[in-house]
Amino acid sequence: MISFIRNIWKNRSTKFFIILSVVFIFVIALAAYVIKNAGYFIHKKTVYVVKIDDVISYKYMDIDKLSNFLENFKGDGLILYIDSPGGGLETFKIVQAIKNLSVPKVCYIKYYGTSAAYWICSQADYIVAEPYAITGSIGGVIMYMNFAGLLRKIGVEPVIIKEGRLKDLGNPYRNLTEHEKEILHRKLKIFVDKFKNDVLNKRNIHNRSAVLSGEWFFGIEAKELGLVDNLGDYETAKNIIAEELNTSKNDIAFVEISFKKEELWISKIFGMVLDFILKRSIENLYGVLE
Repeated sequence: MISFIRNIWKNRSTKFFIILSVVFIFVIALAAYVIKNAGYFIHKKTVYVVKIDDVISYKYMDIDKLSNFLENFKGDGLILYIDSPGGGLETFKIVQAIKNLSVPKVCYIKYYGTSAAYWICSQADYIVAEPYAITGSIGGVIMYMNFAGLLRKIGVEPVIIKEGRLKDLGNPYRNLTEHEKEILHRKLKIFVDKFKNDVLNKRNIHNRSAVLSGEWFFGIEAKELGLVDNLGDYETAKNIIAEELNTSKNDIAFVEISFKKEELWISKIFGMVLDFILKRSIENLYGVLE
């Protein structure tokens, strides 16, 4: 048997045929694998599912990377998977990028889609929310800790040397003047007005005074107010984007992507130690005050 195989292999034409057959089979197998696992992009549409499931800030998310992804968007459609209580000023950058997208956009609110998270969601063409998801909370707030009273109790007086009357505006070691409160409110209003206008320009709001009051709403309330279009789950959002693309959900490749920053284990340990020290320090401080 071995000698028979050797004789066949010595024949150059037979050897060439065998090698060609092996290469052909390999190419066919590779093509089948590509079509099954990645090549479906050839006949399937691609919908990117951008997950935003944390506070929207540079601390927790790579905002720049997300913005660049949206500005250079390559997909056929976009689903915004929202489960966030909101965020800060950096939200504006994401909102602008979403506005400029010309593909179908659907937003799905899982548990939370409030404040800045709703601002992002409001720029979608269609919004789906769970019946008892919390959404809305359209407004803004400036909040900080004022230690002036505490410092007086323990006999500590901060020394502030400044050049510029309002240079230490928001200093937590002294009380704000009424004039300073007015300044902060005016600056807050500039940003919040942009937030409100974006929502009103995109959504058909039925009760503006209630919606723009800063109140949050359950999904079932939000639908009545025009904040969301439909109640449902993630699959509902997928079905809607499929309709928008005039295709079947089975003919869409849903690619989930997240821009959440991963916290290093050393940072987690350091944070736990810091929390413990801070807790003990506060307990000891209260003991002194008592």
